[in-house]
Amino acid sequence: MREAVAYALSPRVLFRNAAIAAGIGSVLVAVNLSGRIRAEGWTAELLLRGAFNYVIPFVVSTVSAAANRPLLGAVLVLGLAGGGCAPSRPESTWDETRLIEALGGADDDARRRAAGLLGARRSVKALWPLTRALGDPRWEVRVAAVEALELLEDPRADKGILAAARDRHWWVQTTALKALARRRPLGAAQAAHHAAASDNDAVKAAAMRLADALGASGQAGL
Repeated sequence: MREAVAYALSPRVLFRNAAIAAGIGSVLVAVNLSGRIRAEGWTAELLLRGAFNYVIPFVVSTVSAAANRPLLGAVLVLGLAGGGCAPSRPESTWDETRLIEALGGADDDARRRAAGLLGARRSVKALWPLTRALGDPRWEVRVAAVEALELLEDPRADKGILAAARDRHWWVQTTALKALARRRPLGAAQAAHHAAASDNDAVKAAAMRLADALGASGQAGL
């Protein structure tokens, strides 16, 4: 037993286990905490949780070395990494902080679903995270962010929707134009005029509907 402990605590084994923990810990932190870090910065809680993601793989590797069960240790460490990397699906029972974290996470579907749930709650706290989501690389997430912003009563949401009306993807544009037709903020007429020159028929049709809605409310149309 003493020899096994001495082996596990030898510099070579400790260095190897530290390298394993650094690699797995970095992946776990990136997957599980990156959204909250971007939203909140490095709080004391996140520092503690981040450290935990490094410590556990190191402890598991070291104990398995002492028990002379390197294969078991590898299985446990890989299982830990796999469990940590499997993104959880945002649910309606999640609080706003957790949904905002998912909105900034690595999983595309989780970001899209988180945006929808935040919109359903009409969460003013999520105004800026949703606005930032309009720059998401996935158009599906940007559509969900536009739909969520449309549900917010805060007039500051209009700025993001107006910007989305000029998005590079036609479906995001169309969704934003429909939202503008219902909200009718200042600047909607310019958005309709710009979209009317689009090569996409769906965008053009949405621009015409927006112009009709603005005309019906007494605002200038196309």
